[in-house]
Amino acid sequence: MPKKSIIVVGMHRSGTSAIARSLESIGIDLGERLIAGRVENQKGFFEDQRIVNLNEDILYDLNSRWENVFLPEITDAIAQRYYAKAEAIIQSLSTTDSDFGFKDPRVTRLFPFWKKVLLDNGINPIIVMSNRHPGSVAKSLAIRDYYPNNYSIILWLCYQISALGILTQEKGFVVDYDNLMDHPQDQIERMSRLTDNSINRDLAAEFADGFIDNNLRHSTLSENSQQTDPALNELSSSLYAFIKDLSSQNSITMQPGQINQANKLIDDVNGYFEDNKLFISDMDAMGFGLKKRLFNKIFEKQRELAAAESKLDWIEGQAVYKLLGSIKRTLF
Repeated sequence: MPKKSIIVVGMHRSGTSAIARSLESIGIDLGERLIAGRVENQKGFFEDQRIVNLNEDILYDLNSRWENVFLPEITDAIAQRYYAKAEAIIQSLSTTDSDFGFKDPRVTRLFPFWKKVLLDNGINPIIVMSNRHPGSVAKSLAIRDYYPNNYSIILWLCYQISALGILTQEKGFVVDYDNLMDHPQDQIERMSRLTDNSINRDLAAEFADGFIDNNLRHSTLSENSQQTDPALNELSSSLYAFIKDLSSQNSITMQPGQINQANKLIDDVNGYFEDNKLFISDMDAMGFGLKKRLFNKIFEKQRELAAAESKLDWIEGQAVYKLLGSIKRTLF
């Protein structure tokens, strides 16, 4: 029987890390080269550093970043350039007897590339899509990246229609972030049934009692929470509600009616993007410029701090020198 790979897709700051961590409870091996936690994700990202680096390299060759809405297609030349490295990563992850998984939100936008690598190696992917209220994601991005609300909602739409598009064609299911936080054991039971994987009760208890912490969830918004732009609010509310309904489904395949509805929502969002292409492109550029200014400011502050520390060392050295001189004069 071909080995399964569980791929977590969805928007940044939408709970993909918590979902990836929960997969360990059903025997999914995430590998050993995971990115350590940072201030914005203190309990860890559960992302393989090699996959993140490779995805960033691909995006760089596409003259893009994770926050670009209009992403060029991966050319054959770019795919061939990174295929061997991606295949080596997948083969290293699949060396154990366990099913394995990986998570990086960038995979949501680069899925065709990874799907080919997996299938070429006899691995059938199962998709786990994260869903979190767009307003909560926007608040989280405002804290981490200082992005304006509308821009964050646009990014949420972009990633979620990409993930939903994958789900219309692949086996998989949705996990709602708030449901996972509120009812972790129930969600692990559901994931176990849908993947046909057994639960490790000790790891499940560790996840529910040790990993889950409501301090991780800085905001909880209702489905009716309004956004700034009425058009964005209508699109994001409709998409969120549809995906949330999928999170209660006990099947890894969407029904024809659901696929039709999903495609309609995807078309509606793409229509909005096309109608507002200039505005969104400007927002993309602004996001990059904002980050560049922030990094420059951080670098400037780091230089000031280093200079201050150097000056402090000099002052302390002078003080010690004077003290030693005073002691010497007293003694001799």
